[in-house]
Amino acid sequence: MSPLYKIKIDYPIGWTKVEGLPKPAVVCFTSPKENVYDRFLENVGIGILQISKQINLDQFVQSNINDLKNKNSDLKILESSPTTLCWT
Repeated sequence: MSPLYKIKIDYPIGWTKVEGLPKPAVVCFTSPKENVYDRFLENVGIGILQISKQINLDQFVQSNINDLKNKNSDLKILESSPTTLCWT
């Protein structure tokens, strides 16, 4: 729970929550090692951004993917699935 942002996130047992990250990051969750040879820890980060124009979620996601591809020419997206943003 983040009292500042009033968000609560359930995450898998064994994952590590990392806070105190530089903005715009709010929190990151990192997976445990699968074995002693595991050199890549999967992670999910949550950040808060203010954007200057109104765009829908699909446009925002595509813009960020394009930006990542421009900065990382060898980037390969192995899997993609639809995203839904909900709030109450």
